[in-house]
Amino acid sequence: MDWFDLERAIFSLGRNYRRVNRAISLGLDVKIRRTGIIRAGIGEVVLDVGAGDGSLTSEILTMSKSSFVVMLDPLRGMLELAIKTMSREEAARTCPIVGIAEYMPLRPNSVDGVFMAFSLRDVIDLNRCLSSIKATLRARGRLVVIDLGRPVSRLIFELTRIYWSRLAPVIATLRAGRPGRSVREILPSLDRLPTNPLMTGLLGEYFRLVWRKYYLFGAAQILVCQKESALDTDEPIGRSSFITIRDERVMTGP
Repeated sequence: MDWFDLERAIFSLGRNYRRVNRAISLGLDVKIRRTGIIRAGIGEVVLDVGAGDGSLTSEILTMSKSSFVVMLDPLRGMLELAIKTMSREEAARTCPIVGIAEYMPLRPNSVDGVFMAFSLRDVIDLNRCLSSIKATLRARGRLVVIDLGRPVSRLIFELTRIYWSRLAPVIATLRAGRPGRSVREILPSLDRLPTNPLMTGLLGEYFRLVWRKYYLFGAAQILVCQKESALDTDEPIGRSSFITIRDERVMTGP
């Protein structure tokens, strides 16, 4: 995947970014963001990784009047756009930072929660990213991943690829004109995703997974994880922790 192509694709949408996201996600983007926030809870200091145009940050600020959000994104232009769409009061409760999760520009144990809405799939080094996030979280802090998924079923995955390569660009073009074609750049990042069980296992090497939910037969997902305190358990946090997960599915196959 060419990161610069992806960067240009995202930025080309500009002010249409939020409207296009709503359309190509079939209206699910807002619903699953809110579900993720509700399930995880909102701490006093929250980190929004891959904050983009501020869609998730705005939801957090609306749902919690006492939270402060650090907005991390590699694109300065998107952060500037995000701040412009906020009220003065909302902007005062944010701190936009240009950077990436693999090289976290924050002190260890400095945030209560981390949210990644449609940004984990764009990470180049997943292990380094998760290790960095774990270090930044305070004990018992939560990581919420809201993103596309890669179903185990080859048929469902191929149908998902057809949607993103053919149908989504048409929908986005109708909404945003020629720049809408750039949503095709989602496809390489989707191809790089581990399957849903492998992603769950990878997260389990760093956190305890406490809740998950799949949408559209696993083509989208919410994963809520927690950083354990040394006092919480004497056992390593790994895949064996998953037996206590509450697993909810919407429109999933067997």
